[in-house]
Amino acid sequence: MIDKLDYYRNEFYYNLLGTSKIIKACYLANFFKGNTITFLLILMVYFDNYSLRVVIYTALHGSYGLLWILKDLIFPDKNFQQKMTFYSAIGGAGLLIMYWIGPFLMI
Repeated sequence: MIDKLDYYRNEFYYNLLGTSKIIKACYLANFFKGNTITFLLILMVYFDNYSLRVVIYTALHGSYGLLWILKDLIFPDKNFQQKMTFYSAIGGAGLLIMYWIGPFLMI
């Protein structure tokens, strides 16, 4: 059962619709996690919201994103080194954008 689930996870993450592989999964994850602090700062300025709750959230999640990139540079995860198809990257980006919905609604 686990092997079958692992097969489908790999198909979705890396081989969706079987087109040529164009980008490593780590680049996609690093882009979104590393740019979280930039996204949150832009939201803070745009909505003129500098409340303590927003500042703490930005500091915590922004530093997490930067530490994620540092971790990837020092200890790269072999699963994230695999290349993804275009459609897998679009699906992955869609999932990672949901990571930004919470702070958008909060700010």
